[in-house]
Amino acid sequence: MNRKLVASFALLGVVALAAPVLANARHEGGCRHGEGFLPMRELHQKLHLSAEQDKTWQALEKQSMAQRKSAFAQHKEMRAQFLQELDKKDPDLAALSARMDQASDERIKAMRQLRGEWLKLYASLSAEQKGIVRDVLKAKLAHRGPFKHRGEGREPS
Repeated sequence: MNRKLVASFALLGVVALAAPVLANARHEGGCRHGEGFLPMRELHQKLHLSAEQDKTWQALEKQSMAQRKSAFAQHKEMRAQFLQELDKKDPDLAALSARMDQASDERIKAMRQLRGEWLKLYASLSAEQKGIVRDVLKAKLAHRGPFKHRGEGREPS
């Protein structure tokens, strides 16, 4: 197989792994400006959390921002490693893929742990507060529209 073709497939793999993280950071404003996701800020204000809940919220928000920044840095590092590997006469794409998979697995594990902590906070909310969260989530999903695959619903060219 042509080396350029193999390199293209490998680069596509790197982009595919990083795309969800970068899309999340760009669309939710977390990484670029450190402002956080605006509806989360509004949600925080609407919930009128107790002192203990607010302390937990603040800690989880910091962890979430740190996790996004870490994922972005990890993406940059993996890209650099990928380019460095491609500079070799016979790049070891299998080893690079294994490192990428390991990094992805670690990132997913950390994301799931953090999600679990957010869910614990949610469980501590009153019924009224949970209703507010539900309404914000419904509005967010409605704003994004139906889940469609690329090209779905288009007329053939």
